[in-house]
Amino acid sequence: MALSNAERSKRYRERLKQKAAEGDAHASKMVAKNKNAQLFRNAKSYAKNHATLEEIAILKKILDEREKKLKK
Repeated sequence: MALSNAERSKRYRERLKQKAAEGDAHASKMVAKNKNAQLFRNAKSYAKNHATLEEIAILKKILDEREKKLKK
């Protein structure tokens, strides 16, 4: 039986999480990287599709402060 791409991805993520739980350093890094990427995608999607003008102003202020901090 052939698995769909979604099913293969799900199984891969489950194996990766299991390896990370067993102490594999590379797997732990990958799990953290995937989590951060998902958080970024969620924030980007919210800002693009649902944010109000007030929320956008708050986000701009936060991003400006973060940019200044990173440039130091």
